[in-house]
Amino acid sequence: MKKEDFVLEITHHTPHLSTAIVKIPAYLVNSFYQHAARCHQFRVNPHGFAQGHVPLSYIEQNFSQDIVNHLKEFFLHYFVISFLYKELRIRKIVAAGEPRLIKSMAQPNHPAEFHFEFNPVVQSFVREWKYVSFKAPRRKQYKDIDKQATEFMEEEERNEQQYTTQDSVSVGDWVNFNISIVDENHQPVLEDFKENLWLKIGSEESSIPFQEIFVHRKKGEKFCSSSLCFQEFFNSQIETNYTFLIEILDIVQQAFFSLESFKKHFKLKTNKKAHQKIVEVFSFRNDLCLRRAIIEDAFDLLLSLYEFDAPPASILRQQQTILGALQENPDYSVYKTQHGFYDKVKQLAHKQVKEMVFMELLAYHENLELGETDMHDYLNLTQRPRMKDFIHFQHPAIIANKEEYPIQNEPLKQLCLREKALNHSLYHLSKN
Repeated sequence: MKKEDFVLEITHHTPHLSTAIVKIPAYLVNSFYQHAARCHQFRVNPHGFAQGHVPLSYIEQNFSQDIVNHLKEFFLHYFVISFLYKELRIRKIVAAGEPRLIKSMAQPNHPAEFHFEFNPVVQSFVREWKYVSFKAPRRKQYKDIDKQATEFMEEEERNEQQYTTQDSVSVGDWVNFNISIVDENHQPVLEDFKENLWLKIGSEESSIPFQEIFVHRKKGEKFCSSSLCFQEFFNSQIETNYTFLIEILDIVQQAFFSLESFKKHFKLKTNKKAHQKIVEVFSFRNDLCLRRAIIEDAFDLLLSLYEFDAPPASILRQQQTILGALQENPDYSVYKTQHGFYDKVKQLAHKQVKEMVFMELLAYHENLELGETDMHDYLNLTQRPRMKDFIHFQHPAIIANKEEYPIQNEPLKQLCLREKALNHSLYHLSKN
């Protein structure tokens, strides 16, 4: 994506409230508007015109606002959100919670604008955190725990040796792909601009459309699709029949858990070190695995060293997120009747917001950057239920473990960056 084609303007209103305006150039607005209008010619069937022979002038006169509303939604999902997240990361701006779209404007021959609000956090690291004293919780010394970890590693090594189609997509795999809109001649509508998405190919009936698109496709393969599932991902305003060009960039297999990917993720050089790390999710105390206990203790220490205020608005939205997740739990009606339930939810929301903010601050302070395989290594951990305990910052799609849907790469990268900062901090604290 060329920087000169997009503009991000940021205005700080208060210490905890800023506005970000993403501007998309007029030539891209016009290109898409004309393409959408032409497609509309074949969809509508007004009285007095033969199907497919409706003049463009009639479409623009009678359906202009519908097309503009559709354009705003399409652009939002196609590149606006991704550009916003990428720019905030490049500028090392920490937002507590997700940016919120408050207004969008578009019309032919003018740049489109998307206005977001977000809650910034500015905090200086005034102490050298790497050298504080940290005593991590100890593992239980049960031989059975070592045996479980060994058996897990041996089984996954066998799975990988037996797997022969690592370059093609199977049910259960994560697929990373670029998607771009093309015209009837398969020429780009929006030049070389494309969206990068991740998708887990589900096994349920609802995932059949995505199975039909991706299963048996190979890494590096390019193909076109007009599948309804992509029409619906980019658009809920009007019925469309767009053609998309798809290029498969990466595959995270479900058939085996990659131990090499696991070792790269945690900077482990030997299988012995990998075994010691895997023990962390097999050793439990009071229903809490060792990995979780280490993370909790590390956050208690780090957050005690750096006092900062979490924006109240972000805490409130996080409370709503937590309650939304709890409402899907069959025991929710029991939980909410317990004394102090909502106070506990508020405390948890405050804790989670501070953890997210702190790890982004740390990532920027340490100049951490995401490498080529970081996303792959992060998603590899999701392919086994027990290994998910190694992920502290999980995408809602990973937490819910429900119907699969495409995930934009840039927002997912932000979670991966927090996770990288967390592992970076644990790596250094463990040396003390």
